[in-house]
Amino acid sequence: RLSQLLDQQRALEKEIAALQEDQLRQQGGDLLGQAEEIAGVKLLVSQVAVDNINGLKSMVDDFKGKSDGAYFLATQTEDGKTAFVAGVSPKLHNKVKAGDWIKASSAAFAGRGGGKPHMAQGGGTDPALLSAGLECGKQWALEELRSNAQTGGTSIHLCC
Repeated sequence: RLSQLLDQQRALEKEIAALQEDQLRQQGGDLLGQAEEIAGVKLLVSQVAVDNINGLKSMVDDFKGKSDGAYFLATQTEDGKTAFVAGVSPKLHNKVKAGDWIKASSAAFAGRGGGKPHMAQGGGTDPALLSAGLECGKQWALEELRSNAQTGGTSIHLCC
């Protein structure tokens, strides 16, 4: 009897996870249409409603698979903090690096983070700074894309 209940619980947990993934894809598809074209690069900076950083990473990976671009997403987590993720398609590493993007933006979230050129993540302690952090992330990317369009190289600068 106990074994049956545990099997049933595992099956329900898998079903919930599959439904959550479907919901993330739906939300992501809606967001991807809002990406801006800056210096020939799709740019999306947005707050999303997911519970944890894994949901953010899943959305960014999905975006990178659908379209070459640079994506920066943030959310308020279940524990009342902030999580943010940057992802950059491989073709764009010479214009924007996700790790640099997170490092430059993390202070605006009262947090820290880092990562690799294709994917980086961070966390902050104050959810009241979510909007300011997103704006900082957007401004950094805009400045980076515009300066790289003019100079053809990458640079790192802090924002906010």
